[in-house]
Amino acid sequence: MCEEFDKNRRILAAVIYSTPGEFTEQQIAKEYKRQTGSFMVDAGLSISGYLKDLRDLGSLSLYAGRYQVRR
Repeated sequence: MCEEFDKNRRILAAVIYSTPGEFTEQQIAKEYKRQTGSFMVDAGLSISGYLKDLRDLGSLSLYAGRYQVRR
C-alpha cells in the first residue's frame, strides 16, 4: 500500500510540475485521474490538500483560482 501511495504522489507531482503556465485544481484532478484511474492520492491528503501544502511551502502561487508553479 505504501508503494502505491508513493507512486500516486510521484504522479501528482509530475502532473503539477509538467503543466505549463497556470492551471486550476480541476485541470490537475482531471489529468491525475486520467493517469491513475482514481482521485485518491494517499490516506492522508487529497489533491486539494497537496495543492494547499505546496502553496503554503511557497512552491505554488494562487491567484483568482489559478495556480502557477513558482520557479
